Amino acid sequence: VRLRQVLTNLLSNALKFTPKGGSVELAVQEKASDHDGATFLFRVTDDGAGISPEDHERIFGAFEQSGTSSSRSEGTGLGLPISRSIVRLMGGDLVLESAPGEGSTFWFEITLPYGTPQEGEAPNELDETLSGAHLLLVEDNDLNAEIATSLLELQGAQVTRASNGLEAVELFS
Repeated sequence: VRLRQVLTNLLSNALKFTPKGGSVELAVQEKASDHDGATFLFRVTDDGAGISPEDHERIFGAFEQSGTSSSRSEGTGLGLPISRSIVRLMGGDLVLESAPGEGSTFWFEITLPYGTPQEGEAPNELDETLSGAHLLLVEDNDLNAEIATSLLELQGAQVTRASNGLEAVELFS
């Protein structure tokens, strides 16, 4: 689920910032394997406008976006910081290679275990602290609601949003 979330975000960004007629590519390569799992390299490449070197780390900050105001999406600028956090929790790092006029490549390498943990095995650091919780979030500000929902879902919660108290009471009932 989290791997899909990261790849969806990277592909969505690539499509948003690549002009009509451009190309976006997702490549997955198995780099190694052993009896416990396999290591994969995931790479999303586009031939869009590219990102200047001084913005490479900045765009991984919360609420940051790259490009001119006319090319920015209406998103919150949380996709890349959340994606980087997920990849780091999975034992990798989300890396950017880009230059203006040359497009962008976001890539990461992670090892995925085979199968599922058996009963009695120790939990790993990816276990979600709110897994199974269903939360009712009451927030009238769309941006705040999107941020809170993303953060809660990262912890495994299922979130239902109400935009005011009356709606919350109706949903709760």
